Amino acid sequence: MSASTAKMAEDAESRSGSIGAATFFRYEGAVRYAPLVVCGGFFVATILLFADSEATIEANTYVGKIAADGWEPGLMWSTFFVYPAADITFFGTIVLMFGIGFVWSLSWRDAIERQDVLAIVVYFQLSILVFYLSANNQMFQGGETTIGFVVVLFAWLARRGGWRARRRAALGAR
Repeated sequence: MSASTAKMAEDAESRSGSIGAATFFRYEGAVRYAPLVVCGGFFVATILLFADSEATIEANTYVGKIAADGWEPGLMWSTFFVYPAADITFFGTIVLMFGIGFVWSLSWRDAIERQDVLAIVVYFQLSILVFYLSANNQMFQGGETTIGFVVVLFAWLARRGGWRARRRAALGAR
């Protein structure tokens, strides 16, 4: 947290005696400062560093840059966006968000129109992902949730492809 933000937080706490006001200023400092640290450095696609050591790869990620600046990434500023951005840039992350939104909308539509159980599960899993995006990576931070999500997603997509083929065949038979 920057010195000016820490000073504002201390002043708010001493004037009002409110821990809430101090917490607000500390949070706002973290939200504003960490992206500046992350975006201030040169982008290195970590997916291209597979031949380097793990320490080199970690140091070149956005999370590694935050840690090098003295911040504890999981404690001071944790968000989903910096993890894919380390491989596909922040602009690529915007495209990824549109892709997630598109699949989310397809699962909603299949859940409503076709009453597909797998679409309902995918919709709820993607809802968890979307609602926690700004906080952390709920869907992909553990092996169980990642594997479960990927298996259900591919099962739903395979079933969805089968429905489309049967629908085309039924329309062509008329």
